[in-house]
Amino acid sequence: MKNLSRSEILGITVFSILVVVWIATVAMDMIAYNISKNDSALAADLDADKTPETILVHVAGAVANPGLIELPYESRVTDAIKTAGGTIENADTSFLNLAENIFDGQKLYVPIKGEKIDSPLITNDESIKAARSTSREVRFPINLNTASKEELTALPGVGDIRAQDIIDYRTRNSGFKKKTEIMSVKGIAEGTYAKIKDLIYI
Repeated sequence: MKNLSRSEILGITVFSILVVVWIATVAMDMIAYNISKNDSALAADLDADKTPETILVHVAGAVANPGLIELPYESRVTDAIKTAGGTIENADTSFLNLAENIFDGQKLYVPIKGEKIDSPLITNDESIKAARSTSREVRFPINLNTASKEELTALPGVGDIRAQDIIDYRTRNSGFKKKTEIMSVKGIAEGTYAKIKDLIYI
């Protein structure tokens, strides 16, 4: 075997050192990348687990200001109603657990006295999508002589057909003279009137 010269040995040594340094640099870069990746994942997990400061809730029905409201986290049903302006006259909160916690994305419905309750009063997103909705919020009470069909259908027991009957009646008779006159409209009996009397005015 040929003996290596001093210069050749020096070259091999330098090359070996450079290879070791390169391998060490790559290894350090990979370690740093993995640490950064793990830190990012940990931060994401912490953000996901972080308790939100506020929630967004939809309050509808017999409240003064129905619509979307923002509440502190861990608010209760009674807080949602108060933030929506409180209940209007003839509201019935006996079906609600006022001490129950309410959560982000839920819808709370406050019925009026005598209203038939055939669905949950607190619902999640899935139920909200399936429920009847209007293109804008209706603020009660509404004026019988100026209310749109959309506003009329928001009244308990009044659907599209009945709302059109109300509009046709007021057109033929130059408007309503008093609230009780609405019972002259076909399909609006005393039972329905009892449910809506505090939600309408002339």
